[in-house]
Amino acid sequence: MPLRLFRSRALRVSSGALALNGAAFLSMFFLTAIYLQQVRGASPLTAGLQFLPMGATAIAGAVLATQLVHRLGTRTLQIIGALLSVIGLLLLSGASATGSYAGELLPGLLLFGLGITTLGVPAQISAISDVEHHEAGAASGVVTAVYQVGGALGLAIVTTLSVTHVTDALSRGAGQQQALVDGFHRGLLIAAVFAIVNLAISLATPQLRPDAERVAEAAVAA
Repeated sequence: MPLRLFRSRALRVSSGALALNGAAFLSMFFLTAIYLQQVRGASPLTAGLQFLPMGATAIAGAVLATQLVHRLGTRTLQIIGALLSVIGLLLLSGASATGSYAGELLPGLLLFGLGITTLGVPAQISAISDVEHHEAGAASGVVTAVYQVGGALGLAIVTTLSVTHVTDALSRGAGQQQALVDGFHRGLLIAAVFAIVNLAISLATPQLRPDAERVAEAAVAA
């Protein structure tokens, strides 16, 4: 991997944005899966099915971002995506042990799914915006690796702090279910902090309006 790639400000900023996107996504997915099974008693299959609406909005977000990036620009879409992610996580953090899926979980899942790809697509495009065409694949590889590393580190941080919170709650005499719910809330709020930091990064990212060739190049490189 050519180290000169890191001279690109767009690549550095996009790498940070995608790392935080990965941290927020993996943390939310892991915590919500545990919450659905251990708090609400869902089977692994049922828990997985409840993520399908989020997957649908994530696909919709990717398609819309690809179509709108020419007009709105990469920074605008990243800001919108970060805001949607923050709102989605905050909504999820209010879920109780007994509330309905449609009322307490579905809105947050839909918004978060839409947000992660509305942010991710323009960040990927921005990452390769000022590298040579023959180095687009290498630049895409960098941000993909950073996304995965950011996700792993973010998940480790969130899991550690959530488990610590659950342990503390149990030691204070809280019931197991309530302690798990509180740990779920704490973890999602930390994930929301990742998304808020991502919003700040998005405000500082260069505004680009790529042509169709550059968008296609980013899609191929990804």
